[in-house]
Amino acid sequence: MPGTESVDRGSCTCSCKDGWHGASCLPFEVPDTFLLPMAERVVDGDTGCVENQTLKSLPLNMWKTHHCYVGVTFSGVGAALTFSFESMPLHLPINITFTGCTFRDGAALQFVGDVEAAESSGVLIRVSQTVMRSSVVLFALSLPQHSDIAVTEVDAVQSSILFWPDTVNKRLSVVTLDDVVLTASSLLVSNVKAHALKKEAYGLYLIEKLTLVRGSSLYARYCSFDGYMHLFHVNILSVRDHSVCALLNNTMSSGISLLYQHNEFSVSDHSVLRVVGNSGSVSNAIYSLNLFTVQESSWLDWRDNDVGVGAMFHEVESTFLVIDGSSVVTLTGCKMDSTGLSEPLLSLVEAGYRFVAGCLTVAGRVLTAAELELHGITDVTTVAACEECTKDGDCFAPLTTAVIDCKCECAAGGHGDVCVPAPVPWLARHHRHRHPRPPPPPIR
Repeated sequence: MPGTESVDRGSCTCSCKDGWHGASCLPFEVPDTFLLPMAERVVDGDTGCVENQTLKSLPLNMWKTHHCYVGVTFSGVGAALTFSFESMPLHLPINITFTGCTFRDGAALQFVGDVEAAESSGVLIRVSQTVMRSSVVLFALSLPQHSDIAVTEVDAVQSSILFWPDTVNKRLSVVTLDDVVLTASSLLVSNVKAHALKKEAYGLYLIEKLTLVRGSSLYARYCSFDGYMHLFHVNILSVRDHSVCALLNNTMSSGISLLYQHNEFSVSDHSVLRVVGNSGSVSNAIYSLNLFTVQESSWLDWRDNDVGVGAMFHEVESTFLVIDGSSVVTLTGCKMDSTGLSEPLLSLVEAGYRFVAGCLTVAGRVLTAAELELHGITDVTTVAACEECTKDGDCFAPLTTAVIDCKCECAAGGHGDVCVPAPVPWLARHHRHRHPRPPPPPIR
């Protein structure tokens, strides 16, 4: 009401101006009421699952700790599910699982945070063995701290954008991120098999900005995309404070790029951006339109990507890569028809930087050290030979103690096979090549 002076988001209580009354600041006096603090309200603790139903609409009770759906078909825009974390009991552990479900004809699955990352006792989200038909999984705004999210084993076919509200940028995508902030959290997208029937489709689509902070991670791996323009379309990306963003071992049958950068990329404060082991018949591995900065003991890891007859980079005049004296760029083991560089890859460097490059196959032939410069790979500090492993080139050096038999030995705080600064998200490796069965044909 107009008589509200302020709102305490933590307790959902209003402070009223003079002359306004009650919990909602009404313009007349109301009887005294007692509102329980958030932590004392009765929480629905039901841990049961909704199973084997077809739903065209579904009311959600946000004030509960467990949401479980098994074998459920969500059909039509009326069956769109929106989980609003600001309305959930985050002082308790939250568990949201979808297993073997189908989303079709615009039944979007949406997770919406708040302006700031709320404190939480842990949020676990698992979307697995899922069939999507013209639907999307959407994450928006600042998600709760300590969120552990995995979207895995998805069979997606997309032919329309029924799932989008009119106010949202319209693009076909499997996972969309709308101005997302991850704080001490992880988001894994893996084992997605997706086919788009219209142009301008993006596998992962970032609207506005993605920020990873305080040891957060975003991984997209073991995914295959057919008919998509970009594997990951990014506007603004900020990876900082011991965080990781990684595209690993994905494939595209065709398209423009693996990673499309529209605006600023920033990797800073002991953080890592990895584009490793991806392949496909794309025009460019990295399509960059703007500023790319690596600073404060951070690492750009571009290794073992194969774009066939495509180019490794697409650049425009405004593109430049800036690296400070404490950071590393690795470019090794990639296969391409050309580097795509008309100007040097590194535009501005500080004393002490490290650029490890080599074992690059261009038009079917491995470049020599002298030929690297002819293809725009200049200012190399270490020329890497094929089958050679180094601490700077193959591991996150600040958290690596040694490289033994091409395996990185991690110091305390190092994670995974290359000792990155944030925990590597969960992945059931034995599911790597499994995809859910498509839904049965519609009943006529």
